Amino acid sequence: MEALAGLPARLTDDQMTPLLRESVPSYKLPHLQFHLAQTEVRELLMGEELYSDPTLAIRELYQNALDACRYRQARVEYLIRTDKYKGKEWKGGIIFRQGLEMGRPYIECIDNGIGMGERELAEAFARAGRKFSDMPEFIEEQADWLRCDPPIRLFPNSQFGIGVFSYFMLADEIRVRTCRLRRDGIPDKGLEVRIAGSESLFRMTPWDASSDGGTEVRLYLNPRTRDDEPISCFKTLTDLLWIAEYETTVEEEGTPMKHWAPGNLYHPDSLDVEPIKGITSNIWWVKNRGVVLADGIVTDKHLNCNVVNLRAGHRPKLSLDRRTPLDWDKKYVTEAQINSVEALYRDETWLTHEWLWKLEEENVAAASRLFSALIDSDASISIELPVLNRGPLRSSFRISETGCTKIDQDIFRIARSRTGGNSEKIREYEETLHKIGDKVLKNRIKIWKEKGAKFPPDFYEFIIRYYREPHIFSLAPQSSLPVSFPGDAILFEYKNRNGDKISLTSLIMAYCLINEPPSFFRVRLERCSKLGLEMPEIDVDSLGDLQITEEDLIILSPNFDQSFNWWFNPTLISLGRIIQAAAKLNEPVANTVKRFQRFKAVGLDMPKIDVDSLGDLRITEKDLVILSYQLRGFFKWKDAVSISAESIIRAAVKLNEPIANTVKRFQRFSALGFEMPEINVDSLGDLRPTAEDLVILSPNLDGIGPGTNFAISAAHVKRAAFKLGKTSTYVADQIRQFAPIGFEVRD
Repeated sequence: MEALAGLPARLTDDQMTPLLRESVPSYKLPHLQFHLAQTEVRELLMGEELYSDPTLAIRELYQNALDACRYRQARVEYLIRTDKYKGKEWKGGIIFRQGLEMGRPYIECIDNGIGMGERELAEAFARAGRKFSDMPEFIEEQADWLRCDPPIRLFPNSQFGIGVFSYFMLADEIRVRTCRLRRDGIPDKGLEVRIAGSESLFRMTPWDASSDGGTEVRLYLNPRTRDDEPISCFKTLTDLLWIAEYETTVEEEGTPMKHWAPGNLYHPDSLDVEPIKGITSNIWWVKNRGVVLADGIVTDKHLNCNVVNLRAGHRPKLSLDRRTPLDWDKKYVTEAQINSVEALYRDETWLTHEWLWKLEEENVAAASRLFSALIDSDASISIELPVLNRGPLRSSFRISETGCTKIDQDIFRIARSRTGGNSEKIREYEETLHKIGDKVLKNRIKIWKEKGAKFPPDFYEFIIRYYREPHIFSLAPQSSLPVSFPGDAILFEYKNRNGDKISLTSLIMAYCLINEPPSFFRVRLERCSKLGLEMPEIDVDSLGDLQITEEDLIILSPNFDQSFNWWFNPTLISLGRIIQAAAKLNEPVANTVKRFQRFKAVGLDMPKIDVDSLGDLRITEKDLVILSYQLRGFFKWKDAVSISAESIIRAAVKLNEPIANTVKRFQRFSALGFEMPEINVDSLGDLRPTAEDLVILSPNLDGIGPGTNFAISAAHVKRAAFKLGKTSTYVADQIRQFAPIGFEVRD
């Protein structure tokens, strides 16, 4: 610190002047820098151009109140744990009211949370982009909380610090009454703040707080809001708030009061069947409209069978309008679903085949675990039968006899929808049947027919025509075949289109998606083998050591997008594929090589590569160009080959760069097995080959080449000069530039 003693405490540009060079200033005054146009930016933050929906202001009111209650709860808990609390017993609560004040409509939110003082109002509430979690007091206090055992953690809702400005989508005036709870747990003095408009100054006066801390925010609705479709606080909160963390009520004139008890699910849709609370907290099984919640508030991420409330450390990052989860913990949700299926055992009548198909589509492991339990209990599950010229008819079947698989979803969909000779519909059905194995499909239809599912006549006719087997339905199902389980459909969808064979990479991808222990997967493979699926040889036990990631699904899919294609059946992972995978994942090639090497234990082969020699080699867009055939930058990719002078020149022309740069690019891949001639890069200087050079160096003067015969004859020089309208001397000089990589002119 002594070394810094002579430095000024601060530095400004007030007296800074430009350096003179030959009596000319090196730059012009005044100094320029970026500034925010306050009025325009404020209007943007307060307008629908940014948020699109005025009801977002009600969401912001709730989320700010939620943060205030969480903050107070954390502070009170810390004071109680350290025997410093001097306040009253506290229970968090949030109240919304919508009504009239002397004929003036308003919406207000009242919480008994942490409250605000002058400093919080000035430095967080009134300052765009500043969150309460950025305040020094919170940072200091949080450090104390984290030293507790167990630590006290607060996960704020606020992401951007601009949500308060959305209030002005509804209001032309705001009144805030607030009382801050001090660090010792005693309420401070109360304050009232009136903000007459978005550009006005805050009018702050004392307020005789009747509570022991908290905040009231009242929005006086602007005329535009009243002229449009009326804003209903009751309707907005009913749609948005599915799970309240603290006791919450909404009071609106002419509407019955609505109450949210903490931790309960309030699904806004009419429900024939009540949701079932999962064993794992924050998850409910529902019959319709599953969704991901963020701190109890609905997002636009839909689920098939669940409502999952992501909160605390699992709360997702949301888009600016708070609707879309940009990054959410899929692994946590998947595991929560698997661990919560036990709750569904309680009432078998709650389940149907159709619902199990939806669960299978969303989480195969959870569906398989539930199905196994239902078989153990010899349960009967209902299904809607495809009865001709009648309304829906539901009937129950023993699941141990019929099985349950998403394959049936396609069968029953076709049976319920008569083709009527519609050629487009018939082609769609044929494509659906084609993706399912013939053996398992025929057996599924026969099983359902035997158990009493009488399909419409035109469905029978369609199947007979498709398989060209007139007696297909007169044959009994093969009783020796096992029933199908949830997840079997994935294996059959991944089979080769030209037969019932599944490739090794597809089998590994299926294992990733099914997400079950190797012992379970082995039984599944044996079952599907009996149902007609031909499998590659694989050491299933070795799968147990693999920690499958989302990146694995990317590198194993043909187009690096986690999708499946029946034609993709490599047993040897090519060097070109490794290169493209590294570029797709934007990671060092060594990391990608290690990813692939993990699958060698299950039979996936790949070139021998010394990972340590790769260093931090990364693939750039230009690398993808020079390593691709015909320099297209996309499929197909080169394997380890000898890089010719021709390839180097053509790549330099394609990239429009000095040839020395291109040589260095290729040299970086020597550790991957690429070989190239010895070239003194320094001797190349700044030589930048052109399309004209390609013409001169090509055997037929057509730019296709250059040729591999590096000794160029005088006759070739004369023909090139004639074609280009140049002198022979000019052409010869052009060729001699490439002498460092082997080209020369014969005398």
